[in-house]
Amino acid sequence: SKAIAERQKVKLENVLLGTGSTQILRTATHVFTSKERALATALPAYEECSQYAALIGAPVKGVSLDSNFYMDLGALHKAAVGSGLVFYCNPNNPVATAVDGTHTRDFIEKVLRDSPQTTILVDEAYFDYATLPGYETMIPFAVENPRVIVARTFSKAGGMAGLRIGYAIGHPQTIRKMAEWDATGSVNTLALAAAHASVTQD
Repeated sequence: SKAIAERQKVKLENVLLGTGSTQILRTATHVFTSKERALATALPAYEECSQYAALIGAPVKGVSLDSNFYMDLGALHKAAVGSGLVFYCNPNNPVATAVDGTHTRDFIEKVLRDSPQTTILVDEAYFDYATLPGYETMIPFAVENPRVIVARTFSKAGGMAGLRIGYAIGHPQTIRKMAEWDATGSVNTLALAAAHASVTQD
């Protein structure tokens, strides 16, 4: 966690390790959705949050992509209002489209303003592969706002899919809330060693 915090220029209290980012996505879904608090998500997108929401009985508000396979941010905003969690996969797996930083921040700010009970989970699993001009990480936003979380993984650019290690970055209050439900004892030592080597190399 310390090496990740140093690499991302955040504090240790802003980082939560998980067994792959899959566990981070499940934890956020468990903590911020319920039978009364829906998950809002673009479809298709990485399916972990929507599948886990269905498993625990939380409603899923799926919003179709537009004709060019981009997230329809207007429709997603409407679905987000009143929901417990928005899953915002950017770049979006499996369709390989992304939304630039300006439009992403505008979307997040609108949801935060219009739906005070909603948390936004930004999945940046493919951050290292993004080539869209203006694409940005939302880590600075997440560190400052307790209703925004960024998920990252070592499975893609780190080449560690089988080792299962990922992390969340967020406001300390949010990280504590997630950690209370899911302690990180299940992360294996080999994955920890490989992740440390990955983030400390030049």
